[in-house]
Amino acid sequence: MLAKAACQAAHLQLTWHIRQQAGSCRIHQTHTMQLFLTVGLPTLYAASITTKGGQSVSEHIVHFHCGVDQTTTEHFRDRCLEALGQGATGLLLNLSTAGGSTALGFTIYNFLKSLKVPIRALNSGNIESMGIVIYLAAQERIVCPHSRFLIHPMSWYFNQSSVDHSRMREYLRSLDNDLQRYVNIYQNETEGAASPLDIGRCLSSEEKVIRAEDSMACGIAHRMEQLQFDEDAVHWTVSAS
Repeated sequence: MLAKAACQAAHLQLTWHIRQQAGSCRIHQTHTMQLFLTVGLPTLYAASITTKGGQSVSEHIVHFHCGVDQTTTEHFRDRCLEALGQGATGLLLNLSTAGGSTALGFTIYNFLKSLKVPIRALNSGNIESMGIVIYLAAQERIVCPHSRFLIHPMSWYFNQSSVDHSRMREYLRSLDNDLQRYVNIYQNETEGAASPLDIGRCLSSEEKVIRAEDSMACGIAHRMEQLQFDEDAVHWTVSAS
């Protein structure tokens, strides 16, 4: 505790580690801060996050290793916004997901497209189904060796014990619309690929497993690299529980 009567400025260098519970998602951050305190007063007047070299931390890493559902979508959105609120000027999405809700997958894609910061995405294991749409939202897409992508026909899960004719038509039209939206996004984000996929066929009749080394020719990934995170990176995690 600082115990001085005089109100003089003190400049302290320390390491800040946060572990907080945000809903069901744990957040871990480790970086070096410069705190400017007024001695004798409890108020924190200013703070700046710096790396060991004195440069500002700009890229925050959001780890998403779970399915796409209502809970994980909301937590993913919140982690991204919290990172931006802490001054992030870029995001790296560390993704490995089996996909999930089509509606929420499109929501995340459009959310990421609305952010005015550079976004990189890393396939760190398996990205499947709607996870590919999320991955394609990034301006720079990296794939780790020994990872893969999977595109398969779309499906609809029924919760009701009975469905009338009108509701069945609604489901069919929704499924057709989801397929077309997926095709449009995929073709737009992979335009100019050396070996373009017949994405419509993959989504309707024949699944496609794409190895890491083949994903660049398909236009899904831009490069293959075993990425290593900087020591001073700011980490945000999303979990399904």
